[in-house]
Amino acid sequence: MLLALPQTIAQESGAIRLAPRTTEEAPVESAPLEALPSDGPRRGFDYERFETRLQSLWFQRKAFLADGADEQAKQQAELIRAFCREEGVRRLEGMASALLAETERHLANGHYNRSLDALALAESLDPGRPQIRFARADVLWQADGRNGEAAKEWFSGVVATVRGSVADLSLFRGVAMTLVVALAAMVFLFSLAMLLRYQLPFRHEIEEIAAHRFDPRLARPMGWAALLFPLFVWVLIGWAALYWLAITFRYMRRSERVVTVGLLIAVLLALPVYRSAVAVYGLTADPVVRTTLAAGDGEYDPDRIVRLRKLVDAHPEDASYRFLLAGLYKNGRFFEEAFDEYKQAIKLDPSMEQAYINIGNIFSITSQHGEAIAHYQKAIDIAPSSLLAYFNMHLAQAESFKFAEAQETLRLAREIDADRTTAMLEQINVEQRSTAIDAQLEVATVWNAALGGHRANSGFGAVMAGVGHPVGIVGLVVLVACMLLALIWRESEPARRCIRCGQAFCGYCKTTTEGHEYCTQCVHLYVLGDGLAPETKTRKLYEVEKHERNSRRWRRLISLLLPGAAQINRGRSALGALLLLAWLAAWVGARPQWFDPLRRFAAVDLPLDLLHSSMTPAVWSVSALALLSTVVGVSVWILGNGWVLKRGSQ
Repeated sequence: MLLALPQTIAQESGAIRLAPRTTEEAPVESAPLEALPSDGPRRGFDYERFETRLQSLWFQRKAFLADGADEQAKQQAELIRAFCREEGVRRLEGMASALLAETERHLANGHYNRSLDALALAESLDPGRPQIRFARADVLWQADGRNGEAAKEWFSGVVATVRGSVADLSLFRGVAMTLVVALAAMVFLFSLAMLLRYQLPFRHEIEEIAAHRFDPRLARPMGWAALLFPLFVWVLIGWAALYWLAITFRYMRRSERVVTVGLLIAVLLALPVYRSAVAVYGLTADPVVRTTLAAGDGEYDPDRIVRLRKLVDAHPEDASYRFLLAGLYKNGRFFEEAFDEYKQAIKLDPSMEQAYINIGNIFSITSQHGEAIAHYQKAIDIAPSSLLAYFNMHLAQAESFKFAEAQETLRLAREIDADRTTAMLEQINVEQRSTAIDAQLEVATVWNAALGGHRANSGFGAVMAGVGHPVGIVGLVVLVACMLLALIWRESEPARRCIRCGQAFCGYCKTTTEGHEYCTQCVHLYVLGDGLAPETKTRKLYEVEKHERNSRRWRRLISLLLPGAAQINRGRSALGALLLLAWLAAWVGARPQWFDPLRRFAAVDLPLDLLHSSMTPAVWSVSALALLSTVVGVSVWILGNGWVLKRGSQ
């Protein structure tokens, strides 16, 4: 049960001043685990009383602002900071969000100083929040002559955004989902590119077969019907891209076949990857998981105390929750509550040496070095390679003037990890104080407590279920079909398109093996050199020139819109596919709503709204995924159009 916090509130001229309060020393008992540290611990925390007093200070500040008393409002803001420092509260996200909304109103009215004051208070209540940096950059940008400061704030906001997204795994989730959507678009565009490249040879071969075996009048319609078959069957319209890959696989070059096989394998894995991303999104958005992971850093927060206390009550046999709660109490200087929770964690898990180390740290802070050394020794008995136990014992022995023992303990610490021991000693020299270092649970332990076991299993099951989804099954069928078609027709030469004039030809049209990539007329014109009739030659040269001119124009236009498509058209399929996939992923990350028609066309359930995660309030909220997508998009466009820019400058 949390005890009420003794407070004294003095009112004078409408302002609340913090009055000093007295502290009582806790009794100390002889038994190590039963001893309670003294020397200034705080006794209990009443969240409702804290919230009531904070709201009083907050609304008085708002009243001063409404009356135009900016100086009194600043003083009230300083009282809020002092009150939070006194209570050991380091983060109040809700109040910081309210200050961001207030900043927006001040900025709209042109009150730059009020905006900066509100952001300064928000920064002290929610340190490191990227929205505050972006908001300050906007205010400074609109203020005269402060563009340099605005750019600096904006850059720091970008860094904070990326770091936060990496830490909570939201960037990983966004990248995974982006790649899945980009892959769907990539399969469609690559199949369309292969269709445009090889539809003429495909239709020519079908028409030649139909002309020799059926009525010649049906040849052309049969060619188009075979090409556009999925569009005539409404059920198959969503699978048109995979169908086109299958029918053009026989005509592809080796590099194009490699890319096609890679895309089909990616289709097999796309849904499991997508479901993994959704599972990660669900976990990181789960309040239980977020609370547990946030408690892993031990930063004190009254809201976090309340939420974690509920988790402790819900999982009374889990020592990890007790340990995390104790860490929050300790950082808030509620040593008695921290001591009790560490003892409970040890009862649940006697091998938790981290709890013994941190109990020793509590005794060390309160100058009870004998008790501290005893607990460090217990941690060493459990984990002989515990560097923190040896290092903290060295500090406690030095503080109690046992210098010979302290040097021996330091030597043992160096034997475990000399570099880290040196780094910790240097940090102490910089801070000019010997402070014991708290032990933390391993990341895997915190995640295990956050997931609670059943979530991990259900997520894995959801991922494995994706393998049997129709998307994966159809992808596998198309992959097998490509291999079978290539195997069945391996002895016969497929129809081709002349590389000079663009006309299609096959074995029925041309029997000579000379000029493998040329039609009959181009063989005579460019290979044999025996000449053609003047009219035929003139017409053929015109066709060649027109085909080359149109091909150049098409490659330049398509490269500007879809970097990488020109490389695919010129035969550099692997490079082109990578550039095009990165380009599509950049657009998905920046503008996911533009790909919603593709999702509906393919009849695939991809909730693109999950890519629109933003903080509250939404103003000055910048997505790390959008920032990354912008950088990738610009880079890919430059790489994909370098040949166009270079040729244009010549």
